[in-house]
Amino acid sequence: VAGMRMDFGGIGKGYAADRAVALLAPYGPCLVNAGGDLAVASVPEAGVWPVGVETPSGPVTLGLAHGALATSGSDRRRWRAGDSVHHHLIDPSTGRPSDSDLLRVTVIAASAVEAEVLAKALFLAGEQAAVAEADELGAPALLVTADGRMRTAGGLG
Repeated sequence: VAGMRMDFGGIGKGYAADRAVALLAPYGPCLVNAGGDLAVASVPEAGVWPVGVETPSGPVTLGLAHGALATSGSDRRRWRAGDSVHHHLIDPSTGRPSDSDLLRVTVIAASAVEAEVLAKALFLAGEQAAVAEADELGAPALLVTADGRMRTAGGLG
């Protein structure tokens, strides 16, 4: 389509975090933050990497012992076009910014690429389907709804 561009930044950040951790891991515990996509290898002396996640009621700290974490949402990359506000998470069924009832989704997974893909997919699915899918997959997830509620799923307690 004329004037349309593809941006692989989201999955690219996850891939970069995964690769950097693979290169650093032989030297000891490490955490790599690639624009909000986090990947870790081994654990520090404290036993987990404390990671702050924004919620409407303030930051929540998650302990990441292995794997990765990624967040996707409609509240950061936004722009105005005419009278409408748009965001970067595109609903593949419409080709337009998603009309999800979620504001932000954070997922913990085995790799940053997997966490990034799951965070976007759960965001696009909407609250009810996202909770069901995260639970079915056992993918720990923190969901912030558009109306400001916080939900956990996938075993994140």
